[in-house]
Amino acid sequence: MSVVTNVICVSLDGPERYGKLNEWLRAMQNGQELADVSEYVGGHKAFEADLWAAAFNYLDVEDFIAEWRRVFSDCEFEPDAQLFLKRQEDDKFTVYGVKP
Repeated sequence: MSVVTNVICVSLDGPERYGKLNEWLRAMQNGQELADVSEYVGGHKAFEADLWAAAFNYLDVEDFIAEWRRVFSDCEFEPDAQLFLKRQEDDKFTVYGVKP
């Protein structure tokens, strides 16, 4: 049986933060990590943000949110980073900001 959590992260300031977040994920999720999907969205223009996503099985959502907030805590502006999470039993995504 699976308990899947869908994760989408959007930010304006850099892949290096995702490297830190992926280090934590690899340790906590048996090697799984977020993937950079920025180059696969757009249209006739380049997508002007960092977009990372993944689906995780048995993700400790509260610990992940806390780690995500820690990694992005020094963003210059609050909306510079957003986290979208949808647990398997949810009907829609929930949006989280850097500050609770």
